[in-house]
Amino acid sequence: MIRRESNVIRLRQGSQIVGFRKRVQNTVFYSRDFYAWSGETIPFDQHDQFSGFHDKNNKPVFAGDIIRISSQPKHYFILHFDEVLGDFLLVDFETNITSDASAVQTLSEAKSITRISTVFIN
Repeated sequence: MIRRESNVIRLRQGSQIVGFRKRVQNTVFYSRDFYAWSGETIPFDQHDQFSGFHDKNNKPVFAGDIIRISSQPKHYFILHFDEVLGDFLLVDFETNITSDASAVQTLSEAKSITRISTVFIN
């Protein structure tokens, strides 16, 4: 489930997902479906950092995704990437309280992650 690829981002035009971008050494690749990659640029105005994790259906989990973690099945979380800290945070969807626990550690220890939806906060 863990694939640490911090050089991958989800590309958006506003709230519409338009593709993905990844860097491999000094080369940039783009994909509209996270499967086929090419050097053809995809225009975007916003992006979301890839967490390095995939959900139980092998879908990549990005900042801005609403997830449920097997260890806390009654809670939904928004995965937030803090640019200043350079790290991911789990924010409780209902209370808006940020978890004290490391998001990366919590996700890496989870038996399964379920990606529910995506929320974009601009």
